[in-house]
Amino acid sequence: MIKAEFFYKNKILVAFYIVIALFGIGQIVTPGFGTASSLVNILSLSSFLGIVTLGQMFVILSGNGGIDLSVATLMSFGAVLAAKIMMGLDQNMPLAIIVVALVGLGFGLLSGLGVTLLNIPPLIMTLAMASVITGVSLVYTNGLPDGSAAPALMVLGQQRTLGLPNIFWLWIVIIAGVSIFLKYSRWATKLYGVGSNALAAELSGTSKNKTLIVAYALSGMVSMLAGLLYLGYTGTAYLTLGKSYLMPSITSAVIGGVSLSGGEGNYGGAAMGAVVLTVLTALLTAMNISEAQREIIFGLVLVVLLLVYARKRSV
Repeated sequence: MIKAEFFYKNKILVAFYIVIALFGIGQIVTPGFGTASSLVNILSLSSFLGIVTLGQMFVILSGNGGIDLSVATLMSFGAVLAAKIMMGLDQNMPLAIIVVALVGLGFGLLSGLGVTLLNIPPLIMTLAMASVITGVSLVYTNGLPDGSAAPALMVLGQQRTLGLPNIFWLWIVIIAGVSIFLKYSRWATKLYGVGSNALAAELSGTSKNKTLIVAYALSGMVSMLAGLLYLGYTGTAYLTLGKSYLMPSITSAVIGGVSLSGGEGNYGGAAMGAVVLTVLTALLTAMNISEAQREIIFGLVLVVLLLVYARKRSV
């Protein structure tokens, strides 16, 4: 019980210890796992997962059973759309960013409206939206994505500054900005209030529906922008680019202390969760664990974490 309580109250610190332990295990199992090049690659991949997790976190914090099952398809479509607009040219990059952000905002807005105005359960609504986005992507590309990342975007996604990936530096800025936003903005206060107790929040004057709609809209926008950024890492887009990011985006948030019941958690913890999961993925890959087996392990990790949190709340 003491251990569960310590874990619950010190999630970020525990996550840091887990990262160190995983690196130690990796170095024993696969010599060279903890090299500088391996660390740089892990930081890059952690950054992309962390940004997708941000979008997922907004929906989870809103409570009401909120989980966005469309983040992976949004990420894929964001990369596909951005590549088509950029066509490998820097001058097209600003337009690509604007279009991708607005399209993502639109898809998220539709999910939010479905959940609030039509009372469709979040899981059903976002699953349906994921199907819609997949169809739109197929129609838009005829099944064959075209275009490529602008050179400037590839510098962000592939190059380093002071020995660390440029995308990691951008992620640090995002973590700081989002953390400040969640701590001091009025909307964030409403988000936590709705997620913790929607009825009490509404009695205090907060519009539950408006808060939820904004949360889903932000999730859509962030997820598609994550796809755009990941395009800078891959260079070209493909229809299933974000496929493997759905479960990790949820698990990362939970590892970092974001409660699936809503209203509790912060982005610093979720970001640390993304690092933990990326290191774990790298370790399992180095051990030749298949993708299917990795998915099973991620699911088990999520179940264990939920049991720990449930035990703490029952005390």
